[in-house]
Amino acid sequence: MADSYLIALLLPMIIYDLFINGIGATFVPLYANRRKHGDEKIFFSAVFNSVGLLTILISAILFVIAPYLVKLIAGGFSAEARDLTIALTRLLLFLVVSMPLSAVLSNLLNANNMFAIPALGKAVNFACIILTTAFLVKALGIYSLVLGYFIGGFVFFAIQIYLVSGTGIKYVPSVRLDHPALKEMGVLFLPLLLASLVNYVNIFVERSVAASFAEGSIAALNYAFKTVNIPVNMFVLAAMTVVLPTFSRQATEGDISSLRELTLRGLRFISFLIFPIILCLIIFRMPLIRLLFERGKFTAGSTAVTASALLFYVFGTFGLSVVTLLTRVFYALKDIKTLSRINIFIIIINIVLILLLSKTVGFTGIPLTFSITSSVQMLIMIVFLGKKHGFLIAKPFLKSCIKHAIASVIMAAACVPLVIYKDWPLFSSLFGRLAYMALVFVAATIFYTAASMVTRVAEVDFIFEKVKGFKKNFRK
Repeated sequence: MADSYLIALLLPMIIYDLFINGIGATFVPLYANRRKHGDEKIFFSAVFNSVGLLTILISAILFVIAPYLVKLIAGGFSAEARDLTIALTRLLLFLVVSMPLSAVLSNLLNANNMFAIPALGKAVNFACIILTTAFLVKALGIYSLVLGYFIGGFVFFAIQIYLVSGTGIKYVPSVRLDHPALKEMGVLFLPLLLASLVNYVNIFVERSVAASFAEGSIAALNYAFKTVNIPVNMFVLAAMTVVLPTFSRQATEGDISSLRELTLRGLRFISFLIFPIILCLIIFRMPLIRLLFERGKFTAGSTAVTASALLFYVFGTFGLSVVTLLTRVFYALKDIKTLSRINIFIIIINIVLILLLSKTVGFTGIPLTFSITSSVQMLIMIVFLGKKHGFLIAKPFLKSCIKHAIASVIMAAACVPLVIYKDWPLFSSLFGRLAYMALVFVAATIFYTAASMVTRVAEVDFIFEKVKGFKKNFRK
């Protein structure tokens, strides 16, 4: 059932990723430019209406061809699992329309310096999914998750509409395909569309390979990837939502020097945050997975399988975080063609490696491929930014990475003795597991802070200054 649900989410999420990437790459810079012409309201309405009509058409087509796509992707499923996947896919197609429209509204709010609520979109959705599952799972089964998505999407969309109305921006019921900024957005969108189409093949190959392994393999990969993605979502993606308008403004004003410095500062903070997290995930992956998931039908065996997938996923977390930041830089520079070429190249490598490594190392070939390709993509993007745009950031970034790596290794060495106590009877209950991971978090934070101070990591001083400033403001 979990495998069917995750495959059913595949099509809506592919369409959503296509639109969120295209909208995120083009809307904010073009909206900022249209402000100079005074027609940003018309531009917003044109984008909103065009996205709405296009996604309705796409969802109608997907509804018809869903059985054929499910059979293609999940050929290894039983007939019962395929039927369930088709039903869930068709019900979840409302996301094809609602999520891209919500992305337009979020980018509009970001362009107007409103970041907090748009950043909570996933939190609202997940909260509703958790509540509907907790209270309705016995009555609706797996369909309670679908209902949670529907309620969460509706609630967040209503909140966004309310906030947009407060900005004074009025909706105009006109598509305006002749609007010059909409045409420019379409031109910039085309390379991303091509890259996304290639990515579809990549995702289909990955899911088809995963479906050929033992039952629950797709679910285990999903649990592991979501776990390693927690720090990326918490620290990197949230920060990127805030800095993209700044990137766009600096690029529009031609202030490339400031954009370069801000990019390097962001990369250093990613390194500072992600390196210790990677080592902690490696060392404490078993107790973490046990705390997060081991209950009900998620057994100790499930924990072991998921932890093995996590071990191979975690090495790609750093590359993924850096790529997330650098992608926003390419967006701000409007160098979508270069970014799309890099993405297509990486996707092709990813497909080849998945097919090869899944045969040689089995199930873990999929997360291992992710770690390899995300790291390669990071290096290629840094090289292209240096050669094409004069972003000579590789050497200073590498120096910071070395310092952060040394501090992280010191922290890891100090934390290793805690592994001995993970199976103590005191930590066997859910509360005990939570207490154990809290102890690990506190110890790791103390050791990493101390090691960073000894190795003279600049980011520690910056954080201390911010904390002092916050205390002064709080006292006032």
